[in-house]
Amino acid sequence: ANLRAAISMSGRSYGHIAQAVKDTRIEGVAGCSKERLFHLITRGKRCRASLRRALAHVLRVREDWLGGEGPPPSKLPIRPRAQ
Repeated sequence: ANLRAAISMSGRSYGHIAQAVKDTRIEGVAGCSKERLFHLITRGKRCRASLRRALAHVLRVREDWLGGEGPPPSKLPIRPRAQ
């Protein structure tokens, strides 16, 4: 639910987020696709810590909150879409 909320508030597409995750230089991230993001949102329960770290970085939210722990952020970031 937290990943879905963070993606929704970011206003970006799954493809754009997946590409941004790939572009991060976070160690251990093997890759990310829009299909993988969709799976994590609809049926996924867990993901690798490195992927969660990269998603938190890209979506600008705390990693613990994205993993379902910790208090919700006071305000989720809203980022303008790239033109």
